[in-house]
Amino acid sequence: MVKYVQEKANTLMQPNLSINDLKKLPVPKVCDDQQKKLVESATNLRKRVFDLIEQYQSTMQDLDDLRQSLLQKAFAGELT
Repeated sequence: MVKYVQEKANTLMQPNLSINDLKKLPVPKVCDDQQKKLVESATNLRKRVFDLIEQYQSTMQDLDDLRQSLLQKAFAGELT
């Protein structure tokens, strides 16, 4: 597909493809089993990303709580 685009967009400055070139652009079809695997992988990756975001936010809250606690103890003279 990249080769097709490079062959059709052969200008010196800004490469352009005509509407006819785009209509003729070969688009590979992925079989159903591969599509299902890709969707499953993307779904699992999305879940992992959201889990990491949640873990990050929790850690940031814990660090903020610790900072507040340390500041409170420091101003109360409880740190040695």
